[in-house]
Amino acid sequence: MIFFNVVTSTNVIVAIIIFVLLAILEPTLESWLHRLLATNQLLQRCWDQLVAPLLRAGILIMLVYLAYPEIFNLGVAPTIGELIAEQQEHTSSLLSMLCLTGFLTTFIPKLGLKSEIILTIQACLLCGLLFSALTNYLGVTTTTLWPGIDIFLLIVCVAYFGHRLSQIIAKTHGNRLDSLLRTQGFGLVIASAIKLLTQVPIILLFGQGLGRQLTI
Repeated sequence: MIFFNVVTSTNVIVAIIIFVLLAILEPTLESWLHRLLATNQLLQRCWDQLVAPLLRAGILIMLVYLAYPEIFNLGVAPTIGELIAEQQEHTSSLLSMLCLTGFLTTFIPKLGLKSEIILTIQACLLCGLLFSALTNYLGVTTTTLWPGIDIFLLIVCVAYFGHRLSQIIAKTHGNRLDSLLRTQGFGLVIASAIKLLTQVPIILLFGQGLGRQLTI
């Protein structure tokens, strides 16, 4: 299954559509809550450092879940339920690591401001978790979690240009939408949504880099 077939497969298309809707809804909800909780710094901090990172991790999990197994260039594969049952203890620990990544990095100055870095790390961790569970289930011992230098460089480029694109569009259209909709902070909503949407090609590229090691 070539990359074009992966992107145009039914499961992946449905996953992308749902992900796009959630990627737009999440920052919109976040912006609304920030305005609602403007006088309560404690609740705002709880949202920023706990709820929002977990919510974004959940959106990423949903994308990978719906796009599996095509995400690894596979037409047929064990279900995720079977993989979890087989690797229950290992899966639980890695899922905890995935969720805690976004939570803990909010406490690190500078890095905590770069949500696109956090999201990319979470996306790759999630793909690696699922691929590791799949290869363990199949008894494959010759694969690694390194997608290849070509895929790695593509991911770096996508992450960088996605970040730049979010800044440009937020700056050029944020104030215009604020005036049109009579609201504030729409530039941040646009930037956050684009950063989330950037994870779609990152996940698909990383999945292809891992999946091409399999000959099923």
